[in-house]
Amino acid sequence: MGNCVQMTIEEFHRRRCPQKTIVLLMAGIDNAGKTSVLNRISGDVSQIVLPTIGFRTVTLKYKTCKIKIYDIGGGPQIRSIWKKYYSDVHGIIYVVDASDLSRLSESREVFNDVITHVHISGKPVLLLANKQDLRGAIDELDIVDNLNIEELANSMKCPTRVEICSCIDADFKEIAIIDGYRWLLETILRQYNTLNSRIKRAETPKYRKLSAKSSILSKAGNPFKPIREFLKDRNTVAPEIE
Repeated sequence: MGNCVQMTIEEFHRRRCPQKTIVLLMAGIDNAGKTSVLNRISGDVSQIVLPTIGFRTVTLKYKTCKIKIYDIGGGPQIRSIWKKYYSDVHGIIYVVDASDLSRLSESREVFNDVITHVHISGKPVLLLANKQDLRGAIDELDIVDNLNIEELANSMKCPTRVEICSCIDADFKEIAIIDGYRWLLETILRQYNTLNSRIKRAETPKYRKLSAKSSILSKAGNPFKPIREFLKDRNTVAPEIE
């Protein structure tokens, strides 16, 4: 009898409080380490990582939420399809190879294209400056400058957090991936209803035709503090714009 009552209560709770689903997109140019980062998030300790040529989905849990993460290849030929998923996601994880200085300008251009898209503007972004274990990797301050993160995050009203990390180094840099991931999920949960409403509206043809200026961006003043305020101390692990 007691079990039946408990099952009835649980079923009632599920109907009153349906499970939330959060959808994330892993973005970044090829060889940035997106798949390795996702493996760390999902707890996959495999050291064998092949380049993502196409698309895969990883499903996880966070608290009572279902998390779906899209891992799409970052090669030039496949980047054009990223935008097909922008309207479906609640947030972005953007990964940069901080050790490959020769491709920073390319990563900056791609990041600009992502964050300024009508369906991404206003959504939370976690930017990971990856491969800190390699010689010559630049820190978060240089990443912010090289990718013009402060200006873009402010102009597009995207709450943004920058983490330096490594999928090889087992010290705080790997922990930073998980800390950043949790920050992203908590930020999404705080504005879940608004973000989820955007996703549902984006399913209608009429909404897809609206411009970013008229439909997404607020006319209010800049609500974000300059990111340099968070980067005065070079030992800061988790600079944020909020």
